[in-house]
Amino acid sequence: MAPDTQPKVCLGVAVDHRIIRLSKPVLNDLTEPSNYVSCIEDRGRLLQRSDSEVQVTTQLAGPAVKGGIAVALQQPRHNHPFKKGLDAVIQDCETLCAIDDIFSVVSCGTLDIRTNIAVVDLLPYMCEDIKKIDDATLEESFCASTHIICDKEPHILLCAGKIWLPRVDKSNRLKGHGWKFESIGVGKKFGETSKSPVTVRVRHGKRGFVDIRRVLKLAG
Repeated sequence: MAPDTQPKVCLGVAVDHRIIRLSKPVLNDLTEPSNYVSCIEDRGRLLQRSDSEVQVTTQLAGPAVKGGIAVALQQPRHNHPFKKGLDAVIQDCETLCAIDDIFSVVSCGTLDIRTNIAVVDLLPYMCEDIKKIDDATLEESFCASTHIICDKEPHILLCAGKIWLPRVDKSNRLKGHGWKFESIGVGKKFGETSKSPVTVRVRHGKRGFVDIRRVLKLAG
């Protein structure tokens, strides 16, 4: 059979053949269970979110196993079509579409954010303007996302969001250790300075510390 000569396309752009050669299938053999998906489901119930929103949010956060790849986004928009299901939400969101497209191309079709990639928000279920969220709720939300990511204990975390607080919080009192999961900016990379190492140690409540290896998104 003749080799496929059709150019690979990602984000609407033909991918250079030299980059394609770096792409390879990923073995999905994770088996150690984790309860972080039930934690994010419980969070949605506590906030009295709709069944459809909780369902889609937990689907994006799965699979319920330790390790693998996780993506930390900023916060959900206020008008996702949750009632239409997971695929509709992904297709209606440029960010989720882009993540889905990128992982599919670089893994030769073996990774899918529906089944293989854990996508969570720094402020899960919180779609309100930051200025309208009180400090107690912000602190609780950061605590929840930190707990969820630490329970997942991914092999690699793609940091693709950052919360800009409207008030000064130099001690990161509100964010806790959650600030360690934020992006440091497009064009930068973890490991360039001692203040932004690739691997960070994050406090996981009474369970001690978890080491998280971080990378950044490549574009704005």
